[in-house]
Amino acid sequence: RVVGHFTVIEGGLREEDEDLLQDEDGEIVKQPNLYQLDIARVLSTTMNQKSSLLGLEAKREEKYEFFLAEGHKHAYKKENHEALEAFEKARSYRNNSEIITLIAWIYSLLEVTEKAKSLCLEAITLDPDYGPPYNDLGSLLLNEGQLEESIKWFELAKSAPKYQNREYPFLNLGRAYMMVKNYPKAMNEFKHALELCPDNAEL
Repeated sequence: RVVGHFTVIEGGLREEDEDLLQDEDGEIVKQPNLYQLDIARVLSTTMNQKSSLLGLEAKREEKYEFFLAEGHKHAYKKENHEALEAFEKARSYRNNSEIITLIAWIYSLLEVTEKAKSLCLEAITLDPDYGPPYNDLGSLLLNEGQLEESIKWFELAKSAPKYQNREYPFLNLGRAYMMVKNYPKAMNEFKHALELCPDNAEL
């Protein structure tokens, strides 16, 4: 009989061996069942479970990408509240530094500055190698007039290993140096930014 992953083998002894199954009073003791484990079925079930988990993970990633795109669409149209809602939904599927930084960005556009700064720090704590939250935090501090403090964060953004638009912290650092009238340093930062992004008309 097949029971789950086991094949139950009942019996197994010959009639002349029944004395081996007698108890002290001469009564026949029920012969124990033998079980054979079906390895192929165990492996099959395990693989199916893995496939199910991988499928679930793929669906979460799909939802994350969908709401991420929706958030960007709303942000492009300056529909900040709708963008925030979409990014928050994306975060419910994948909580990473990217989405936290995007939520911080929308809060900065809504002028909820302290919340934006707090989220930037959260993103940095989650992934210290991810560059954008350093840059965004520096920008928030620069807008508040905290020039020296903003420069520290822009420098950290420049050295972060993960940064797709690497010219941003150089550009912002150049702006910071312009505000303190240190034009040679500003020019140096702008030149570095231009090397990274030669098609940037603003640069």
